Amino acid sequence: MKNKIHNPAVADVFKQYPPAMRKKLLFLRRLILETAAELGISDLEETLKWGEPSYISKQGSAIRMDWKARDPEHYALYFNCNTTLVNTFESLYGYLFRYEGNRAIIFTRMELIPIKQLKHCIGLALQYHRIKHLPLLGSQIIYVGIIMKYGMQAVITAQTGKTEELAELLLQGADALQGNPDCDAYLIQVSVSEPDKIYISEVWANEQAHKASLTDPAVRAVITRAMPLIAAIEAKPTKQIGGKLSC
Repeated sequence: MKNKIHNPAVADVFKQYPPAMRKKLLFLRRLILETAAELGISDLEETLKWGEPSYISKQGSAIRMDWKARDPEHYALYFNCNTTLVNTFESLYGYLFRYEGNRAIIFTRMELIPIKQLKHCIGLALQYHRIKHLPLLGSQIIYVGIIMKYGMQAVITAQTGKTEELAELLLQGADALQGNPDCDAYLIQVSVSEPDKIYISEVWANEQAHKASLTDPAVRAVITRAMPLIAAIEAKPTKQIGGKLSC
């Protein structure tokens, strides 16, 4: 299946999403198509289920995606709640994703998706009926913590009245990193007590990956636009030894 949406009904649903969320959902769609191709799954069908884009193969369990207006900051991948898929994802990647019961992985608008791990989850769903008898669906717990990875903590002071504009630019920087498999986290937070303060927490595979990201043209463009909005910045490297990214 190529990236073009051939099912007109599915295409219409994507057109109805707000532009920012449409981009996020199309990225999830791309990951599903890529994973299917990498696994040699040639019968993947793109259709609608309950009015939502759905992806199914003969050996797999359906994967759906959606954004809902009543929860505008979040979007999700949905899985069959009668399978062991989401419970398995949590066993494998516990803190890395946010889950909704045993049926969904939930993402925030500003979240940087861990591509390798999400594609692994997608692959398990696409092969579910072939592997459902295996403990942990044939997987091993290989990602139980962010151990000895390279981190960066930054405190940015925005120019007076420029916090919101600067934060939006930083979110664009996070979007530019979306396809970078070496970036495990890029979290942006605005201080409640000090409205001109923005905090950034980054987790990378290694220091070299972090440095390489700064040469990316899209990232450089965001940095260039952001610099006039910054009054001060303090950044310190850190060593990640563990923890939890979702609650």
